Amino acid sequence: MALRPAFERIGLSPPRRRCHLRFRAFERILSALLLAFCAGAQEPSSPPAPSAQDTQSVAGGSLAQPPVDFAGYASFRRVAPQGGSNAANEFSASIFATGTLGRFRLHSEWNLSNATEYDSEGINLVHPRRDLSVKLDSATLTYNVRDWLQFAAGFEFVPTYWRAHRYQSVTLTVQDPVTDQSVFPTAFKGGLVKGDKYLEFGGFSYQLYGGVGQQTVYRPDGTGTFLARDPIMGGKFVFHAPCGHWLDACDVGIHLARVFLPGGHVNNLYGGEARLEKGRVGFLSEFAHAYMGVPNGGPAYNRQGFYVQGAYRLARTVWVVARFDRANLDSRFDGPNDIRRRLLGLVFRPVPDLSLKFEANQYPGPTFIANPDFGSLPVPISVAASPLPGHPHHYGVSMSIVYFWHRP
Repeated sequence: MALRPAFERIGLSPPRRRCHLRFRAFERILSALLLAFCAGAQEPSSPPAPSAQDTQSVAGGSLAQPPVDFAGYASFRRVAPQGGSNAANEFSASIFATGTLGRFRLHSEWNLSNATEYDSEGINLVHPRRDLSVKLDSATLTYNVRDWLQFAAGFEFVPTYWRAHRYQSVTLTVQDPVTDQSVFPTAFKGGLVKGDKYLEFGGFSYQLYGGVGQQTVYRPDGTGTFLARDPIMGGKFVFHAPCGHWLDACDVGIHLARVFLPGGHVNNLYGGEARLEKGRVGFLSEFAHAYMGVPNGGPAYNRQGFYVQGAYRLARTVWVVARFDRANLDSRFDGPNDIRRRLLGLVFRPVPDLSLKFEANQYPGPTFIANPDFGSLPVPISVAASPLPGHPHHYGVSMSIVYFWHRP
């Protein structure tokens, strides 16, 4: 995703381009399909008579699986980069609805948040405000031929590792990595082919996708940002390596994508990921690189970043996590776009559905303001994120409370 600004977001409406208008119609069709599917699954006009097996199940005290499954989480995050000053508070709630009909599966994610953010993901259900957004984050209809061959279409996130596991009820940290949404586009509308194949030893997963991506970019005149919608094509392959008794999990993946800009320019992107687990110890790392073409004929530049995260389970309900982030969001400039962060956190889950997270963060000087729009990353007022002479490091704290629920 394109570089996010160092100051507060500017609420400017994106230009209405042709592809923007075409996909407005696509969004309406997708929303109508989602509502029709859920209504048909929950309120059949003529329900069939219960079979003998169903009658026995009810008599035995168990009920048949409902056609639509609901889950979600509610979270509160507080990011205080300077010991409490300039703190940013974020409340959010998400609902996941999944319906299955034969080989078809419809999955959707709905989100409400008060965090100021770009519309780089999701379809706004109400007119967005700076302090409130209500979105359909994703909606995908999947046809399952086999576990290793599935066809899907709709609105989906670009499958970087952190985007696929970004939920606060899943992650061990309060803040997202700097690289997340900063190199690869966040989401796309289109289709994909995917699957998983597990053998006696090891296996693999893959995703091939194409459509129109969404990412926030700067306006050429520097007056703000707008939501760019450009064709994207990509693929991801993850190898689940056989590790015998050495490791509990060993996954290594590669991700390639191309974004086609107006005027024949192309952004070439590639990335990699690794996840290792052994007993109480876990390791996670992700890298992303983009060669960015400039439609107006300006010089091309590189954008890249990575993070390395380790976790250790101290007790059955307690984890300690540490991570180092670094991203250079524009190779044409040294310093202002070289962002680094270190964090050390503690996660306590007294029950499986409740998570309490606390973490300490270290940022290079000079002075910082809280900016949860940039992956909850506080960025410096002077836009100089690399260490400067005479400016010490700054320390901050973050915390979150997350409750997950599931209603089959």
